[in-house]
Amino acid sequence: AVIITAFVEMINGKELEMPRVVRTHASMLQLRDGAVKVSESQEETDATIFAQRVYEIYNGDSVTMGSVIAGKQEHSVCVERFELEGTQGKLIYFDASSKAWKTNELKESLIQSSCLILQTEEGSEYLIYTPKVYKHLENGSLEYLGEMDGHLEIAETNTGYSISVIAPGIPDNCSADYMYVHSVGNALFDWNRSNTLDYWSLYPLDGDARWCYDGFYFPAPSTYIPSGENIYYQCIAAYLCKSFAYGAPYHPVSMDLTIATLETMLRLQNDHGYFPTQSLSTWLLEDYNIGANFFDTRFNTDLIGIFHYISDWSDCKEFDESVRAYFEFFLAFAEDHHYETESGGWLVQDYWTPQAHKTSHSSLNHQVAEIILLYRYAKVFNASELEACADKMLAGIRDTMPEWIMRNGNLHYARYPDGTYGGVDYPYLTYNDLLELQTLLQKKYGSPNPYIQALMASKKTWMDANQISDYSR
Repeated sequence: AVIITAFVEMINGKELEMPRVVRTHASMLQLRDGAVKVSESQEETDATIFAQRVYEIYNGDSVTMGSVIAGKQEHSVCVERFELEGTQGKLIYFDASSKAWKTNELKESLIQSSCLILQTEEGSEYLIYTPKVYKHLENGSLEYLGEMDGHLEIAETNTGYSISVIAPGIPDNCSADYMYVHSVGNALFDWNRSNTLDYWSLYPLDGDARWCYDGFYFPAPSTYIPSGENIYYQCIAAYLCKSFAYGAPYHPVSMDLTIATLETMLRLQNDHGYFPTQSLSTWLLEDYNIGANFFDTRFNTDLIGIFHYISDWSDCKEFDESVRAYFEFFLAFAEDHHYETESGGWLVQDYWTPQAHKTSHSSLNHQVAEIILLYRYAKVFNASELEACADKMLAGIRDTMPEWIMRNGNLHYARYPDGTYGGVDYPYLTYNDLLELQTLLQKKYGSPNPYIQALMASKKTWMDANQISDYSR
């Protein structure tokens, strides 16, 4: 649908309405407990595009994501305005200067904060992530312009409060992204839990994790192009979605955001079936001639693992369809891109791109994480082909188990294309993966796998000797 509306621009404290064209689209997610309506709109003026996505969730809550994409927007913009009924309420916000949450009575004010919670005695509750401005860089990366954060303006009315979410003037080739969650009559948070606000500090306040209109972003490592201070790359592993998913049993807002953010991540899946990393990795390019938009098996495994984690309560048809498409790709990829071991086992390669490139290595942590996911979804989908692939990959570890152990007891990082084993393993990540796989195998077969146990024992001895204690138990 195409309609005409008006764009509210703030100039010297006054509002001007500018005509714009609006294009809208709606779709549905079908979950176990009800449907989620996803409404999208894109509104255009001569200089600005205003994109918005609204998730109307079956529990009555809604999640709104927005982005103001400017050719050059010189003046501040009111991106959202809503009315709160009730003359009494609370404002809970994160204070960047003290790195702490503060609570005030709701009153007329201007609040500069990354994250705010609004409550009234009428039962309305909001979580608001205020606009952040990002410059768009090459390879799908963003530069965070921290000096240009938006803010919240609260005005008193006869019946309550008027809330305005304000984005600043936006430079050329930049966007201002924001998000908020709204509930009427239901608390977004379980305030009986003593660590509620501490838990929510994992949300992108002034830390590493960033949620933007098109997905999850994380600080770019020095080997990525571009990289540097305040440079973020679009990270397929979506650690923030995982944090939301872990909080879903306790806080309704976490469930709301799990659904909305994972639906956003689905939009990144390409026609091959995997979720590409847009950045250019200098070492992948130098070692294997693998350029931007590459397939990272671990990042994809971690993302699909979040869908599995919530599958018991989500039971979402659209999520499952995406996962099935990924496994259709992965089975073909594993068939064509592995190192075969003595008994016919597979060590699947870590990275790939459709363009011509050299064969990449196979790392132990990628291999173990993939086996876990394959076994789990083999059970969910009753798919023997997934279990068969996992069996071959487990046989690959069994056949090569002694080769992974270094002289000092630590584990090698990878098996390289020339057949050698080398690199230094992560301090404890691979051990955690091995423990998770061993737990799964013991439950599946009734006894521990001796080859996995040998790798774990060697790694554990090395961790203890080096005072590493953050591993799973």
